[in-house]
Amino acid sequence: MDRKEIEENVIPLFPISNIVIFPKVRVPLIVSDEKYKPLIFESAVRSKFIGFFPIKESRKVSDDAEKIFPIGCAGKVISVSEISPNVFSVVVEGLFRVKLISLLKGENYNSARFEILHEILPDEKIQDELKRDLIEVAVKFLVKIGESRERIAEISQVANNMNFEEVLNWAILLHPLRFTSKLSLMAEDNVSIRAKKFVEEVKRDIFYIDLVAEYRDMKPKDPRVN
Repeated sequence: MDRKEIEENVIPLFPISNIVIFPKVRVPLIVSDEKYKPLIFESAVRSKFIGFFPIKESRKVSDDAEKIFPIGCAGKVISVSEISPNVFSVVVEGLFRVKLISLLKGENYNSARFEILHEILPDEKIQDELKRDLIEVAVKFLVKIGESRERIAEISQVANNMNFEEVLNWAILLHPLRFTSKLSLMAEDNVSIRAKKFVEEVKRDIFYIDLVAEYRDMKPKDPRVN
């Protein structure tokens, strides 16, 4: 980030729809809007930071302040590749969470005056315990949806090589949570609470999978038979 941007806490704003970017996570995005292409290329060449802010409800990308969720993630572009004429696949790495203070209108794209949100982490022992809980509940979910043993073993191995925060944020990104739930988890500063809330969400999903399976083979009573 430029020195002036650091001093003024200003960052270019990139609105994203139907996805939440977390720190320590790399996410692929498709960019076709001419408005944001210069910003993407500048970030890729100069390692310039960008503020990725989710749109609250709409699938349509908008930089209207009222439609932007106030908690986002500062990140940078890792790679850019053209997948069709004027359409680019962009890999973005999240670095730290930020809070939108005000929107600054720009000629080419808008910027955000921001405040850095610091993660409140537990001690290492609790981090290790929570990491085990995350991996355990993720494995149970993968078994329930019929993932292969080989794939589950591969995912578990990758997760075990990550630190607690990485496991949590990757899990939130990949798990099929409601978008509003992901926004809520993104806004949680206390990482222990974020992890516990996520584990409860996954346990709830497992419960409903079991419930559906229990009643799947039951046939309704024929109303014509007394």
